[in-house]
Amino acid sequence: MFLALLTKNKWLSLVAILPFALLIQGLRELYWATGIIPEDSTVFISFFLGITIGPIMFSLFELLNRDARNALPRYDHKVITFKESNDNRGFPNPFKILNKKEVASASTGSLLGSLTFFLSPVGMTIFYGELLSRKIKDPVKRASRAISTMDSLTSATYMAGILIPLIAIGLPLSPVAIGPGNALFNAPPVFDTSNNIHHQLSMGEIIIATIIGASIAMIFTYYVAMRYANQICNFVFKLVPHEALIGLFMALVFMLAYMDAGWVNIFGVVLIGLVAGLLHRNGVNYGVLFMILYAAPWLLSIIGG
Repeated sequence: MFLALLTKNKWLSLVAILPFALLIQGLRELYWATGIIPEDSTVFISFFLGITIGPIMFSLFELLNRDARNALPRYDHKVITFKESNDNRGFPNPFKILNKKEVASASTGSLLGSLTFFLSPVGMTIFYGELLSRKIKDPVKRASRAISTMDSLTSATYMAGILIPLIAIGLPLSPVAIGPGNALFNAPPVFDTSNNIHHQLSMGEIIIATIIGASIAMIFTYYVAMRYANQICNFVFKLVPHEALIGLFMALVFMLAYMDAGWVNIFGVVLIGLVAGLLHRNGVNYGVLFMILYAAPWLLSIIGG
């Protein structure tokens, strides 16, 4: 509800919580009742990805409507200009690339993201990114501020969402821990909620392993992204069609949907994607939709008594 009150369309976001939770949990109950998946397992990843591609899926299905298709604007070829960088020596210094305001905004976003680790990282990234950059009138400066803030906030939120529950109690109590980080808490037969990394490693060992892994990952990804950004973008814009990327991502989602619960789940993911796309089109942001996905079992158990 907190995230719903922060969206552009507050009333629709609030009203959509229960129906969307019913849709998600209803599909799971259908899969269990028909024996598509065993009762001790659940469908999560494919539903998550269905929400992610919801706006794209809704737009693609909208093209099947001739009137909507004919009403779309037509554009000529766009000209994209890349700024050449003359400084290609050494390791790129982020404090020289970002100005003081962007550094301050990124640091503030990281702090806020860590404090709100129990909320949807996607929702908080979008919210804080827009909040900390909305007053900038210049579109380029506003985009630069938003991207730097959202990037640092995403990293901080995901790290905090895994490390705080892992170090504190060993239970997945954040969206990140429930989703992509769940294997660290519950991966039978190796890990379960009573015997996982929290119980097998000390706080110091977890922190040291995290620092080493995060440092190696950030050094490589940051260096490649900053040093070869122009070349990568130039290659993608020239040689990789936008439609190919959409098709690749859609195929990946459908493949994971099939792996989760067979052919029926592909249509279930399409249904969730279309509903999520429609809600997103009308002002319900990703954060609300993802929090509903995480909380659907608990929410319906409370309402159903």
